[in-house]
Parts: sequence; C-alpha cells; structure tokens
Amino acid sequence: MVFDVSDFLGCWSRPITLKVFRNFKVDFEDFEECTETTMQAVVQLARPEELKIEGVDYSKRYILIHSESAINVNNRVNFDLLDFIIISKSDYDGYGYFEAIGEEIK
Repeated sequence: MVFDVSDFLGCWSRPITLKVFRNFKVDFEDFEECTETTMQAVVQLARPEELKIEGVDYSKRYILIHSESAINVNNRVNFDLLDFIIISKSDYDGYGYFEAIGEEIK
C-alpha cells in the first residue's frame, strides 16, 4: 500500500504564482509569452549545503516546493515577492505529490 502524502499538503499549503514561459517566432521575430497561474504548494526555505545539486551558489536563496500539481524545470515561481527558477524536480506522483527545487533569480 502506497501512502498518499497529498492529504497532508493541504494543511500547510499556501498560494504561489507559477510562471510558464513559451518562446515562439512570428514573421522571423522572437517572442516570449508568460502564463501565470496560482497554485497551492508547501514551500520551505532550503539550506544550500543540504541540497543534492551541483553548482550551488551560496549567494542565492533556495526553496523546496511540494505540490499536488506538476512543476517543470525552467518554470518560475513567485514566493514572498521573490522570483525563483526551478532547477530540479522529482516526481512522487505515486505518493500524491511533486517536489521541486527553486533557485533565486537575481
């Protein structure tokens, strides 16, 4: 039996803004479109030394995001008036949630 963690996410979740960017061309000109949606997620500040990622920049803030909705690498998240770019994601869909690591955009 797989334990469904998504039941517990609702207790601690708060709204965050997910920004998805799409690049396209029109008449040989490059354009970028941004779609913003609000989603519920549990967000924690992460200490860089605890992250298992390469090239950690200690001058930036990192967050861990747990959500019932999928978040993809290179999506952007606005949390506490700061923008973060998703640099890593993990799919725990079998347990009812997704996890992502966001790096502060300076």
